[in-house]
Amino acid sequence: MPDTGGGNKRYQRVSTNLLFKDWGKLFHNSAAATAIEDPLVHKRVLVRITGKSRRINQEQELDAA
Repeated sequence: MPDTGGGNKRYQRVSTNLLFKDWGKLFHNSAAATAIEDPLVHKRVLVRITGKSRRINQEQELDAA
């Protein structure tokens, strides 16, 4: 969204464990995946988090208890 200077910024957060190149499999159509992906990444900040998931580790600990 363009910044109009009025302080009405909109934020979108999308979380996924799929790479963008695999979105075509999710939506069963590469063109649809690209149409969804393009506005999400255009002039945006992408943050890639790597490493082990704390949530999965906590679930495993609960299951073992």
